[in-house]
Order: sequence, then C-alpha cells, then structure tokens
Amino acid sequence: MSEKILINTDVDLPIQASVCALVNDRGELVIDYTYEDDEESSSDFRRAAIVDREDTLEMAKYYGVQVEQLPQLLYDECGVAYDSVPSDVERVFQDVLNFILESGVRYKFRDIF
Repeated sequence: MSEKILINTDVDLPIQASVCALVNDRGELVIDYTYEDDEESSSDFRRAAIVDREDTLEMAKYYGVQVEQLPQLLYDECGVAYDSVPSDVERVFQDVLNFILESGVRYKFRDIF
C-alpha cells in the first residue's frame, strides 16, 4: 500500500484536519479526509473518496504513471508542504477530487465516522 499525506493542519490548532492519498490492497485509490475538533467533537468526521480498481488503472494510464505513483502525483499537483488551517485542507480535498475527475474517472464517498 502506497500512502502520501497531502496536507495537515498545524498541530497547535484546536482543529486537526488532514487529507491523505493511498492505494489500498484492492488496488483502489482512496482519498481520506479527516477532521477532528477538540472543542466540539460532534463535528468530527472522516470521509473517503474511493476510486474503484478499474478506474484507478484508467487514471494512472491517463496521467502516464504507475498505480503506486498516484499518491505522489496527487501530492505534486495538489499537496501543501507546510502545516495549514482547516479551510486549506478542505480546499486541497476539493482540488484532489477535481483532479481525479479531470482524468475521466469517478469516485464514491464513504463516511467513516
């Protein structure tokens, strides 16, 4: 499984959020968006956008990379190398979803909590 953190919030903030890209054991591209609020846990969530195996292969072909290189490609295209604020994390998540759609494939959402 190849994995890459695309963006993180600053650890000193009360809200911790991140976006991570990985290729799971089934060959699916997974974009994992996690949001945790220390002051209001009722707003916590974890949402994954999942590209099925066939579409993951198509996406890799479209961008001319190996499937295992997709997380790094997403980081190169959409990632942020410094600690950010929650709104930046949300923006990166949307940028990644748009980048996926540009390749002509689709994703499905799964809420984890």
